[in-house]
Amino acid sequence: MSKLCTQCGRPVGLPHHYGKICDTVQLSDGRIVHASRIEPGGNLHDLLGPDLKIVHRNITPSMREDMRKAA
Repeated sequence: MSKLCTQCGRPVGLPHHYGKICDTVQLSDGRIVHASRIEPGGNLHDLLGPDLKIVHRNITPSMREDMRKAA
């Protein structure tokens, strides 16, 4: 049985976690969702625009790149 994240309750590991960091974003409406939901193909991708924006991202693109290089 895989270990569950204490922040989101999903199994630890890709695609929702990088290392021990939960890959989430905070939206302008206050929701905190996994980054995969706002990427192309995600269920919230088409809703992003002037009314719904990303306010904060837990993992920056440079952090992702560093983790990919280390793996």
